[in-house]
Parts: sequence; structure tokens; C-alpha cells
Amino acid sequence: MITIAKGKGWINFSGTTGQVERAFHTQIDEYLVDGKVEHANSTEPSIPVELYDLIAGLVSLHSFQTRPAGHQIQAQSSTMNPNYTFGFGSYALAPADFATIYDVQSLYGTYTGSGVGIAIPARSDIHLTDVQSFRTTYGLPSHNPTFIVNGTDPGIVCSTVCDQAESTLDVEWAGAIAPAADITLVTSASTGSTDGIVLSSEYAVEQLTAPIISLSYGQCESALGSGGNAFWNTIWNEAAASGITVLVASGDSGVAGCAAAGSTSSSGAAVSGLASTPYNVAVGGTEFNDSSSYSTYWSASNSASGGSALIYIPEVAWNDGTGLTPAQVLATGGGQSTVYSKPTWQSATNVPADGVRDVPDVAFNAGVYHDPYLVVLNSSSVLYGGTSVATPSFAGIVALLEQEVTVPLGNIAPTLYSLGTVQYGSSGPAVFNDITSGNNSVPGTSGFSAGTAYDLTTGLGSVDAANLLSNYPVPTIYRPDGVTTLVLPRSGGTASCSYGPPSSGSLSSTNIGIRTAGVECQWSYTSTHTTTHHATLWYNASFTSDTVGDGSIANIEIDAGATALSDNSGPDAGRFSVDIPIGTNLSTIIIDVTARAGLTSGDFATVNISNIYIEEQP
Repeated sequence: MITIAKGKGWINFSGTTGQVERAFHTQIDEYLVDGKVEHANSTEPSIPVELYDLIAGLVSLHSFQTRPAGHQIQAQSSTMNPNYTFGFGSYALAPADFATIYDVQSLYGTYTGSGVGIAIPARSDIHLTDVQSFRTTYGLPSHNPTFIVNGTDPGIVCSTVCDQAESTLDVEWAGAIAPAADITLVTSASTGSTDGIVLSSEYAVEQLTAPIISLSYGQCESALGSGGNAFWNTIWNEAAASGITVLVASGDSGVAGCAAAGSTSSSGAAVSGLASTPYNVAVGGTEFNDSSSYSTYWSASNSASGGSALIYIPEVAWNDGTGLTPAQVLATGGGQSTVYSKPTWQSATNVPADGVRDVPDVAFNAGVYHDPYLVVLNSSSVLYGGTSVATPSFAGIVALLEQEVTVPLGNIAPTLYSLGTVQYGSSGPAVFNDITSGNNSVPGTSGFSAGTAYDLTTGLGSVDAANLLSNYPVPTIYRPDGVTTLVLPRSGGTASCSYGPPSSGSLSSTNIGIRTAGVECQWSYTSTHTTTHHATLWYNASFTSDTVGDGSIANIEIDAGATALSDNSGPDAGRFSVDIPIGTNLSTIIIDVTARAGLTSGDFATVNISNIYIEEQP
């Protein structure tokens, strides 16, 4: 079986062990790991030389899986109160508590997530009755999730890793914060060589299941390898290009992303490759610093919906592991990528000048042993913490935001950093709660400390939801219709490039004329904004070469002023997105379609450009 992505960025294939061994010149063996039989390739796979320039790598030829970033404390009775004290003077979070602490409650008169969808990639089914009981218990309106089974139904999976619990808490808490949002659980069974999370994420992006994806699984960059990292970069890029906002947990292993959360040792700094791409928002963890005066922050009794939090509670970087005996790896994931360079948008006060992608971007409560979240699982109330719960909770806030702006937002990270720059650099609106204490050190590896503005434990901080919605710039959208087809080089005549007029700014087309190499057709869009901001350009492109054979005859270049931002040459095809920093000297966005140099008069290719979409976020 072969499945090709609509964006042409990946291919799924299946075959027997022997076929895979012969195709990639490797051997598949069985290994006993932690009492479980796994199978994996014993040597690096080889790619046929004819395909070397076309393949970034193989996602996996093994059965090892990504790890969920959630941790259960203990089961309680189904009538447990949200302010249940279990030893440390801590409280358990009900949805009403989160809404009070992060200033969501004031939005519910207008925004509930109605009409907005959130997709949860998973590899286990859940019990619908658990979600229904959760919503009834905590005063949420009845609104069942949608279930999509991609391929073989995995059923309930809860063995060494309880994927059922991860799926359940993701669905419950995404819907808890956006009670009218449409939550869709996409489940795929893991195969002998592909993680179900990979398959479910592919499906959610390819099928445009929802404009928001919340993913609470992770694996460190080095464990993913070049093929795995290339896959997650490609799939999240495709998501952003399709207007999907992707939120990924930064993990629960502190600075040591390759170590298993809950273990007692680690061996070096690392971050999750699922969370470190430039096309997603990485969500870290905090914990509440309420022990100095519980009565200041918590009521002695519960509201009708189970809430007892009174006001915003100061936060520190989440690190539960250092307080345990023996100490454990259990803290907010954060650090520096070894794969990705610094995105142009990752700029704000105290963002390290390290030249690499830093994570996380934001953070929310993730306490495991201090103020964990309430979850209904198998008809019982249980306590869960970790960035697993922080991530779907933030997805709920993003659903409220998307309901307000009424357009797909795509990657919101550039705008979050723009808001952070204004807040921390010039005393702008307080969209973020600055977390300045705590660290993510774990046994065996020293980590990073929280500090003013951005830091490598909690990012820009946690979010004040009401302030986010009131200060998030409503994007300027330019979405022309039509398709333009060019034949390069042309033997005569001119090509039409007209797509005007845009709703904002000006758009003109220029036909440069007939030439063997050089610009053949050009779109030019000039922003009307005068301050520095970001824009995202989305477009569809396809190339067909009839005479050269390798698709190298055509080229599309994206420029902002004199700065080249993207160079997509054939035989690439699909949906592309480019983040564009707009400033005084970069106010004009240009799409150039060119023919390659050195072509003969008989060489030609067909280039299709369609669905140009420019979104400005001042």
C-alpha cells in the first residue's frame, strides 16, 4: 500500500519484512527492551542513489514510540472535591479554576469556541462516558467529541504506557477551556514500523480535520534522527501553510529531553523534535507558588462548577522531580534545538542570541505533585499533571481566539513574540504572566533558570487569555481567487499574472517578456502598515517538466524587498508558507516565477501557481 501526501511532502508505504530489508539494504531484528520485544533495523538504511536528492529520510523502520507527556498521581472517588488536599497542602484543578487563574472566565459571555475545531492525534480510543461524566461533574455543557479511526481501530490501549489516559485528558481539557469547540479525536493503531501518533498527525493535517491541533507526545531530536526530524518539520510546515495552529508539549524531562520522565538519571541536554520545529508553538510547564498563603488564592468551599481558585496565582518553572526522594527527571521541557536555526520571528526581550530555535514558547500549570488537573478516567476521578495537560488547555484558549478573529491563524508563534516584544520591551499590554523563578535541572544534567521576560524554562510566560484576545492583532487577509499557468520558457506571447485588487495594499502584475532565463512573471504586494510586523504568504505550486526530466527547469522565489526568503524549485509541489518580517525596507512582497539558466530553446515546463493567501499580523 502506498499513500502520497496531498502536499507531496511524504509517502506512506507498507511491505513485508523481507521487502523492506531488500529495498533499504538493512536487516530488521528483534530486541528485548525493558521487558518488551521491539523490532528495529540493525544498520542504517540505504536509499537508492537515484532517489538521494529527493528523500530527506525515513521516519522509522522500528516499533519504538513517542512518549506521552502526562503523569497520573492517584485515583480518587468520583465525588472528589476540586480542592482536595492530598498531603502537600495542594489543590486539584477543575476547569473553573483554570478559567479564573488564567483570566478565561470573563470571555465566556462572548467566546466559547463555538464553530472552531480542535484535533487530538492519538493512538488509543477512549470511553465517551468518561468525557460526558467530566463535563457533567464540572458544570460544562453537553458537547460530545467526534471520533475518527484512521485505518485499523487500536481500541483501548493502556499497558506500559497508558495512551488511553493521554487521549482522555487531551479531549477533556481542550473542551473544558473551550466548552463549545468541536473536539475531534483522531486515532491510528501503531504498526510494526510506524507510530500511531505519526499516522494520526498525518491524517489531521492532510484532511484538514480542524484549524487547531494539540499534541502531547514527544521524542528528543537525536532519537528521531534526520528522517524523523524532517518528517515533523514537513508535516507542521504543511499544517501552518494550511492555516492550522499546532501546539506541542515541550515534554516532562526538563532540560534532558532524551531521558524518560520519572527516571532517576539523565545524560545531557536535549529538546523534543516534535516541539522544536519553526512551525509550531511549544508549550512548557509552570507550577503555582501558592504555599505562602493558600487562603489568598483559594476559597474554603467550591462553586457549583467545582471551582475554588479566587485570583491569578503566581507561578514558577515547573520542577517536581527535585523534591522527590530519590530525585527524578520530572520538569518542564526547555532548551536549545540542535536541528533548527533561529526562526526570524523568535525575537523578544532576553531571547538568547544563540542562533538556534529555543523552546518552549509559552507555559501553563503542569504540576504533578502540586495542584494537578482533575481527569475522569474509567469512571473515576484521577489527578494528572505535566505539559500534556497544559497543551490542550492552551488549545482551548486558542479556540476562543480563533472564534474572535474568525479566520484560520496558522502558526501563531510570530505574533506571540511580537506581543512579547511590546510587553517586555516597551511596557505594552500584559498578555503574558512573567515567570522569573525556578529551573528545569534534573538528576545528571544542569538546566536553565527562569528569568525576566523570555527564558528557556517557561518561554514568554503563561497567558492572560482576556488580554491575549483583546490585544491579538486581527490579521489583514488578502485571498485572491484564480489559477495562473505559465509555460517556461515561452515561445511567444505573455502570461497573465493578475490577481487584484487586494483588500489592503496594492497588487500589480508585471510581464517581463520572453527570455530563456530570468523572471517570467511577478506578483508584487505592498503592505500599507508602517510598523515592523510579520506576514505569512501561502500559495500552491506545482511543476511539470517535459524535457529536462528532473524538474529543475522552473523556480519560484519569494522576496521581501531585497531579501530572498524562499526558493522552491521543481519538482516540488504542494502548499507552501513563508514567514515574512515586514519593516521599513521590506514592505513589498514579491513572488518571482523564473526559468533556470542554461536552457535550450526546446526546453520547457509547466508551472501552476494558485491560491495565493497573504495574512498580515501587525
